[in-house]
Parts: sequence; structure tokens; C-alpha cells
Amino acid sequence: MTHLGGMELRQPIRNLGSVDERLDGIFSPGYSDNEVGLHIHDVFLEKVDDYLAFCPVNRGLIDHWKELIRTAIGSDIGSEGLNIVDIGSGQGTSVFPMAELTPGSSVMATDLSIPLLLQIRKFALGAGYRNLTVLQMNAENMVFSDAQADIVMGGHVLHHALSLAGIFAEIRRVLKPRGVAVFWEPFEDGGQLIAGIFDLWIEMDRYQTKRLAPEVIAAMHSFTADLQRRVGRIKPPGLLETLDDKWWFSTQHIQDLAQAAGFPACDIRNVYEPNNVVRMMTDHELRRWGFSLDSMPSWAQEKLLAVQSRFSDDYLRGHPFSASIVMRP
Repeated sequence: MTHLGGMELRQPIRNLGSVDERLDGIFSPGYSDNEVGLHIHDVFLEKVDDYLAFCPVNRGLIDHWKELIRTAIGSDIGSEGLNIVDIGSGQGTSVFPMAELTPGSSVMATDLSIPLLLQIRKFALGAGYRNLTVLQMNAENMVFSDAQADIVMGGHVLHHALSLAGIFAEIRRVLKPRGVAVFWEPFEDGGQLIAGIFDLWIEMDRYQTKRLAPEVIAAMHSFTADLQRRVGRIKPPGLLETLDDKWWFSTQHIQDLAQAAGFPACDIRNVYEPNNVVRMMTDHELRRWGFSLDSMPSWAQEKLLAVQSRFSDDYLRGHPFSASIVMRP
């Protein structure tokens, strides 16, 4: 095949259904197990069921992401006949909303994980999406020729990249001169604030009658340790290959990567409004470990609200927990 979904290819691909009928409808240039394993963690392979269970795709999630996409790129989704590439599509978090927003355009869901692509294909068939193509692809070495995509996008994917310079360069290469790239990523500002709250809770816990559960304290220590591994631009040799979430971005880091790749325009905006964002994102992180803010002792909840009240709305807008990144050539 020389074209897929209206885009010219620079390397041949095939329908994997020719090898295994269970994979019919998934296209791929062919990857070795070693190459797949180098770029993605086993949470997206052997442990994929746990990943899918944490954040299942449903109508509420799709509608939430449709609003995020509208807010980020607005009129860019209004045209028909667009070539849209979603990289690191996972379970389809940003793919299905974009397919609904652009029914007259071609949307390409891409990932290296065959188990995740099978999930996307299954959901797409059940929901009746007719403008969606499923492709196994390494986002750091895309199969498309230069200047093929009108929009390149991804939800929470860049922080998994082995080479940030490489993936930004590839995004710029495949994007048309008047195209747009849009991503949503976690940012260090919010992560550091949550880590500070966790550290404060752990210190206060020693003086409380109603104590934090040992499992909660262990989860908080894991969060702060993970944060320290992921911050910064330089990682020790060999560390990147062992981490699933490899980066926690700063605004300056993203802007420097965009500039180096040839994106003079890079707009970074906090996804969430300041009102209650500290409480909401702390609860989100606790739920990742199987807990919730409501299950914390009352003294911990009161201290979190006291911390949140210290920050102005302007401060919280300028220090994102999660942000959209919109880049234009």
C-alpha cells in the first residue's frame, strides 16, 4: 500500500488480517517484539486489562474530551476532508471524540500496542465510526511521507516518549505547513504541589488520633518518588527504558522542544479552571492508587482546603496540573 486514509506513505504497510484474521482491519509496517518492548511498557501489553479498567471509554469521557478539543483548537476542526493523526492512541481517549467532531475527515488511530489497537477497533465497530483507521505505528518514526497531516494530536502520550526531540521532529515533519499539533500532558507545577500536600499529610499524620492507612502512605511515597524520577531534562543512562511515564513537563521544556522542532508558535493552557483544581487533582492521583479524597481523615481534607485557599486564581492558571499544548509551524 502506498496510501492510507488519504495520506501518502514512505514505507509499505499491510493489513495484519493477512497474517491473523483476529487482527483484520489493523494496518502495520511490521515491528519486532524487541522494538515494541523498547518503546512501550508492559502496562500497555501484558497488563493492558488493568490499564483499560482504570479509565474505560464511555459517553461521559468522550463528551469531556470533545470539549477539551474544541477549547484547544476551535475552528481548526470545522473543515471537512482533513487528515488527522492521533499518536499513542491508547484506549481511544482522544480518537473517538475527534472522530465524532470531524465526521467528514479521516482520523487515524495509532499505537504500537496491538492489544490496545484491538480494543480501539472493537469499540469503533460497535459505535459505527466510519471515518476511523487503525494503524500500528511508532510515533518516533512515522510511516507517513512529509507534510501529510492537517492535525497531529495525542492525549497524554508525549510523556511516554523515549526521545522527545525525535517525536517533536516527527510531528513537525508529517504536519502540513498550515497544520496544527495539539497534545494534552501532565505538568510538573501541579505534580510538585500535590507532592507537597502528600508530604504535609505524612508529617501531620504522626500527631493525629485518626491515622492515614499504611497503604495510603506507601502510595504517597510512590507518587513523590515517581515525580523525582520524571522531572528534569536529563535522565541517567538506562533509566528511560525502565520507566512507563518518563517525563513530567515544565512549560519552558515544552516551549524549547517546540522551538527546536520548528514550531515558532506554542500555546500552553491549563485544562482546568482554578476553582477546586487542587482538590480535584489530588483526588485524581489518590484514585490511581485505589483510594479517594473522601476516604481521607477529616483533618487531611481540611488541610488540603487550607492549602488551596492560599493560591490566587492567577497563580493556578499559570502553574498547570494538566495543560493543552497547541503548536503551529
